Amino acid sequence: GTLNGPAPPGSAASAMYTARDLYHRLTTGASGAKRTGPFAEPAAPPGATGRTINEIMAVAPRADNVNGAGSGDVASGKTFWGLRTDGAWGPVSGAMPPGAVPRTGQTACYAALGEIIACGGTGQDGAWRKGVAPPTNRFQDNNNGTVTDAMTGLIWLKNANCTDAAGGIVKTGEVLTWDEALTWSNNLADKLCGLSDGSTAGQWRLPNARELQSLLDFGTTDPPLPTGHPFTNVQTYLYWTATTRTAYPDMAWFVGFSDGYTDNADKATNTNYVWPVRGGR
Repeated sequence: GTLNGPAPPGSAASAMYTARDLYHRLTTGASGAKRTGPFAEPAAPPGATGRTINEIMAVAPRADNVNGAGSGDVASGKTFWGLRTDGAWGPVSGAMPPGAVPRTGQTACYAALGEIIACGGTGQDGAWRKGVAPPTNRFQDNNNGTVTDAMTGLIWLKNANCTDAAGGIVKTGEVLTWDEALTWSNNLADKLCGLSDGSTAGQWRLPNARELQSLLDFGTTDPPLPTGHPFTNVQTYLYWTATTRTAYPDMAWFVGFSDGYTDNADKATNTNYVWPVRGGR
């Protein structure tokens, strides 16, 4: 297009936005403010706008040719470009629709004794398959020791059974008590467990019960994870969560990665595996 201003230099209509305005429009959706009044020859060289063209290009929207903003992206709170509720074009943050929950992944139906039966009319989960479907290519291997879940936005350690020492905790037998699991997770950082993500101690943590359960696919077992997941060293055993059992505060919840079994165990005497996470809302 033309490099000319929107109006002759002497007109107030010649006002244009700065590079800084453009940068903030792309990152926050802020409308910015045009210069006011007619153009006047500056008495000194122009000052810095605060942003360079390279910085603007770094935050400009990129084409997503896989699935655009699918239902799973909206449910996970992913930020994407589109028409906002006010009709303007700009960044939009998704949100799970009220009352919606993620789909379990179960597609088969079973009789009381466990044999597979036709789903029609049973009312089972496998018949209804209700819930928000996960996005295509749900798990993204970031090639830095982490995996991002497009469904929840959580960032998981790719190695589900790292045995490196962290925070003074040595995982001699691979499993830890609950307090040890918290300390180990809180001290995980770049250069440990194959990480090259620049993370620092305090960013990683032990997942809460709902976060760990969010990985489960109830349509499969050993481990109950979606087909094609990129995780390594997943143990078909019990993993700690950071969630305490309120009725018995000396107990904490765990999730079993053989079939999704969830229960609680004594924090001090029981030992389970650890699978750290970071991010989240």
